Amino acid sequence: MSSKREMLYQVAGGHCEYCGKKINYKEMQVDHIIPKHKGGNNSFGNMRCSCRMCNHYKRGFTVEEYRKNLQTLTERLNKIYIYRVGIDHGIITENNKPIKFYFER
Repeated sequence: MSSKREMLYQVAGGHCEYCGKKINYKEMQVDHIIPKHKGGNNSFGNMRCSCRMCNHYKRGFTVEEYRKNLQTLTERLNKIYIYRVGIDHGIITENNKPIKFYFER
């Protein structure tokens, strides 16, 4: 393999290491486990294969900060009227299980 990026993709088996969604190589983004602005570096051990959505939503969070942010989604979404309508009509079902990332399985 010729690059860290290709190696990350292969190690992840073509999946986002956060949500587990199958992604193609062109869609893959490289996430820093410890963000660079928090002292992280570009070493292979500080990088994960990520889909665009997870990488964008994780932003500059550490993995644990990202987990905590995700765990508050249901609470935040419940403030949105149309979300509550979806729950009342059985269109949306909440799942408040602890967040377990794909790389932790």
